[in-house]
Amino acid sequence: QKTDIKWVNDIYIKGKKVCGILTEGAFDAENGQLKYAVLGIGVNVATPKDGFNEEIKDKAGAIFETSTPPSLVYISLINEFLREFKELRQLTLQHLPMRIVPPPGWWKNK
Repeated sequence: QKTDIKWVNDIYIKGKKVCGILTEGAFDAENGQLKYAVLGIGVNVATPKDGFNEEIKDKAGAIFETSTPPSLVYISLINEFLREFKELRQLTLQHLPMRIVPPPGWWKNK
């Protein structure tokens, strides 16, 4: 499938957005060091059972076009993301404490 990146924060498959990334950070004005960084990632793993709502149906996509991908897909996706993120963090942000907070109810219907 044709996959594209809309620099700097969106991933598209077949011309539809399947992932978005949001970041926020703050620097210490006295020493110029990063005080904190927040990373939010949303991935449409599967198409909703009733489809995407009218507002976004022409723009939104999902990795799987079915509404019920295997449960192992979610676990594998999260595991691979955390592995890659840990490696990146060790190279660049190891001086900052890390806390991973999944959104409430993310595991429902998986």
